[in-house]
Amino acid sequence: MVLAVAAWQAEPSWQEVFHQADHPTNPPGENLFGYWYYAITLFGAAMTPYEVFFLSSAPWSIILFFVTRKAASGEGRKRR
Repeated sequence: MVLAVAAWQAEPSWQEVFHQADHPTNPPGENLFGYWYYAITLFGAAMTPYEVFFLSSAPWSIILFFVTRKAASGEGRKRR
């Protein structure tokens, strides 16, 4: 909603906006690697919350929690 109001208030040349949206080009000095990098990054950022919910719902996550907690506290170390 805010983006729509900001775009309307900026009063751009809508013909130029639609032309650039319909005919995208790479700026000078840019290549497709940068665009793929951002596409993969945005996809990963969108998937992160779902990955957290998926991994935390796994039955082995409870076991993993106690194993890592025990290792972090030093309870599993042999004393010399």
